[in-house]
Amino acid sequence: MEVIRLVGVIRQSKKVGDQAISEESQRSAITDGIEIKNRQEVGRRRYEIVGWASDIGVSADKTDPWQREALGDWLKNRTAEFDGLVSWKLDRLCRSILDFAKFMKWLDDNRKIYICTNDPIDLSNDMGRALATILAVLADLELKNIKARNKQTRKTLNEAGRWTGGRVPYGRRPVKTEKGWTLVKDPITSMKLAEIVEWILDGQSLSSIALKLNVDEVPTPQDQHTENVGRAAEKKHYWTGTNLGQLLRSRHLIGEREVGGKVLRKADGSAVMYCEPVMTPTEWKRLQKALDALSDAKGKNHQKTSLLRKVGTCGACGENLHVTNTGGGKNTRRIPRYRCASYAYKGLGRVAEHCGNPSIQQPTIEGYLEESVLSRVGHLPRMVKVFVPGEDHSEELEQLEDAIKGVRRERDLGLYDGDEEGYLTRLTSLVERRKSLLTLPSRPAGYDYRPSGQTVAEYWEHLDREGRNRWLREMGVRLSYDRREGYEMWDLNWGDLEHLERLAQGMG
Repeated sequence: MEVIRLVGVIRQSKKVGDQAISEESQRSAITDGIEIKNRQEVGRRRYEIVGWASDIGVSADKTDPWQREALGDWLKNRTAEFDGLVSWKLDRLCRSILDFAKFMKWLDDNRKIYICTNDPIDLSNDMGRALATILAVLADLELKNIKARNKQTRKTLNEAGRWTGGRVPYGRRPVKTEKGWTLVKDPITSMKLAEIVEWILDGQSLSSIALKLNVDEVPTPQDQHTENVGRAAEKKHYWTGTNLGQLLRSRHLIGEREVGGKVLRKADGSAVMYCEPVMTPTEWKRLQKALDALSDAKGKNHQKTSLLRKVGTCGACGENLHVTNTGGGKNTRRIPRYRCASYAYKGLGRVAEHCGNPSIQQPTIEGYLEESVLSRVGHLPRMVKVFVPGEDHSEELEQLEDAIKGVRRERDLGLYDGDEEGYLTRLTSLVERRKSLLTLPSRPAGYDYRPSGQTVAEYWEHLDREGRNRWLREMGVRLSYDRREGYEMWDLNWGDLEHLERLAQGMG
């Protein structure tokens, strides 16, 4: 009796899906089909399953049989171990006409057979091959129809502002409503996201924030999604400056979605709100400006930031002050000194001579600045600048301006796939809405100062050198000195500290 060795081929597009085509269902259908075939072949030949090629989570549209992990190994490396392949349906093997033609040639070249337990396929004669080709064409058409339906479904859901599945954006969680699934704020991750944004606005670098998140073992968006769907994390991911920057640059923070590099928009040109925003557009723009500032400063080493960086200037020529360790005798302990940048510029050939203002010891000038600031405002409550939304339409107008620019930009870049009439209708709708808003009275948003609950001295005490420098620059404090006459002449510009002093005195 001839024994035909077969490899059972199983494929499932999704790990969790329709039980009718689950791995267990396919395995059972193949086993039952081979038992029936053996009963029909009594005394002549026997079919025996010697192995399985099970590929789960694999799409026949994206991978041909040779690219699959399990089946590809049998086809490329283990051809001597079997005489043929068997599957439940033809589409479990391939769904492309080209892949099927390639597969039939492979069967002929390698003298293998193929059995389908559900479809009446017999590749041993021309009629069977013709029928198999027709089934392959139908499978290909079915795949195209499925893709078209899925695309239309996603488009409809997107335009309705509903969640279409996939990874949940950081700071949200999916909630099922009467109209379908939608994304709302997650109370835990949205608070952590707000904290991260505050750190960015405070001037902290992306890399330092990523390190802090890793030390605190805060789950990354990937790990958070794995936890949300109830799966054990296969691999722990780590925060980096790169993935943190991508998160903070995303427009999903304001509820919008980008597809193919363009913002998803309604027919009238306004952005589709597909999830609950975690910040307002104005807050998002402030965040983007802060990220831009960090990007401009990337690569600069501020680990040894001086207290007077971009705060101290030369009283003779107005150039910035820099710290230097040069000077003093060979055996003299060198005390760091501030000196005018014109000294360095002379060495670089940028100026003919330096201004003549001598350097000054670092403890002297920094001590003067610290003592002056604390003695004048150290006892006062520290006031923080808080953004107060205005009761006007400026934010909505900004959104409309962005939408108008976005619609025009998409068309200029060839990203708009509608017709000319649709484009004009969309643009006209946005322009008309802008005109109507411009006729309404408005009061612009602004900033206010509120007490932080601590004094300036207490705040100063807990800051490191870089933090103190950043605070002085934010307050607009500037200090210059002139020692050309042999003694120090100081000029201290208090910047916003004078305004904060008046506010504190008014509160008293």
